[in-house]
Amino acid sequence: MVFASQNLSPEQRLADAGLFLPPPLTTANLFSPTSRDGHLVYVSGHVPKLGDTFVHLGKIGAEISAEQAKPIARQLALSCLASIKAEIGELARVRRILKMIGFFVTVPEFTAHSALLNSASEVLLSAFADAGQHARSAIGVASLPHGAAMEIEMVVAVHA
Repeated sequence: MVFASQNLSPEQRLADAGLFLPPPLTTANLFSPTSRDGHLVYVSGHVPKLGDTFVHLGKIGAEISAEQAKPIARQLALSCLASIKAEIGELARVRRILKMIGFFVTVPEFTAHSALLNSASEVLLSAFADAGQHARSAIGVASLPHGAAMEIEMVVAVHA
């Protein structure tokens, strides 16, 4: 993967890759899309939504193919970045992506969870180059809220 110039903002790097941030996640006020403590921003799990409608429901390997799941993971990474931007103002304030966790509802024989999460990792590397390099976990689960096929959360370090 080729990364854009370090002189560009993360948003410009994403745009150069044909990627754009969606509106930030809204919640029912029982939790926040992000929680900040000092230099750390914890990003709540993001599931696929269009406005208030949950989309991409079902199991990967049944209703959703692995190839169809990759752009969903990419979109969830962008959704997490939109929530981070809403919390800190500008993505240029991100010092480093520390951790990303992906949860995937799959058929029992599916084993390529990590390959699905690669699509989300590529978004982070496109936006932040070396600062987008992160630890991660890709986990298969039996179900997720609202029947979503996947959920992604992050932990990010930010500049003061």
